[in-house]
Amino acid sequence: MIFAGLPREPMAEAPGGSPRPVPGGFHTATPALVVSDSKSAVEFYERAFGAERISMFEAPDGRVAHAQIRIGDSFVFLSDELEEMNMRSPASTGPSRRRCACTSATPTACSPGRWRPAPRPSCR
Repeated sequence: MIFAGLPREPMAEAPGGSPRPVPGGFHTATPALVVSDSKSAVEFYERAFGAERISMFEAPDGRVAHAQIRIGDSFVFLSDELEEMNMRSPASTGPSRRRCACTSATPTACSPGRWRPAPRPSCR
């Protein structure tokens, strides 16, 4: 996997001399979401959670092949549906239960009044 556009620290060695399996700046788990419109999703996360856009790569046909944002100290990957790679969003496969937990030292940072939900896509 290529982590383009990231200010990364070098792969340091873990205790015992083996390479560290998690790249610098990342945590053990990094969510990777397939959505029907990555550009709109990134804009929503910027407004709702103060996300920082790290990178966005478009396929020749204009679909987003890979986008990376940072929310707080965590990264999230997004991509548009790529049917030819069997990457489909809930808009195509039907509703899916997902949750996003927000933790902050500031009590109001995660309050529901701080963000507005995105319009619900039509699931046909």
